[in-house]
Amino acid sequence: MAVNRLGNFYFVSLHGPEDRGSPPHVLREQTEIVQRPGFDGSAIIRLGEKGEPFTMRSFVDTTTKDAALALGVLYERSQGQGPFGLIWGGVNFVTNFNVVYVPIHVQVTKVRKLSTAIGGLYPPSLGCVECQWTLLPVAVAIAPPGLT
Repeated sequence: MAVNRLGNFYFVSLHGPEDRGSPPHVLREQTEIVQRPGFDGSAIIRLGEKGEPFTMRSFVDTTTKDAALALGVLYERSQGQGPFGLIWGGVNFVTNFNVVYVPIHVQVTKVRKLSTAIGGLYPPSLGCVECQWTLLPVAVAIAPPGLT
């Protein structure tokens, strides 16, 4: 099983809102199109590399449903905190792309009791929590200690 982690939170899965294969976003070159009345053509102004907020979904098992509720509260308290290093499918985005992430909106979408489960991170897997994260990528020049 590949490692998925945001800060100190570990997940069984971390993916785009619909597609399980969609990776986290990194920084992108932002541009602005300039068109003025009375002048032919267009111009593009480069604004620099910036992060745009995007959504990810996480899933993790817990030992009990109560533990899932408590973990959901910790997720929601992480909103506005950070920045956090992110590992997606074993790829470290801090060391590979010089990007960290700030959770700007966190919403717990499901907390369930599981009657049977095999595998997972925290056996016996009798509970689970799913969450929707809106993350903002932020550039770092060199990975600070503790973010990787």
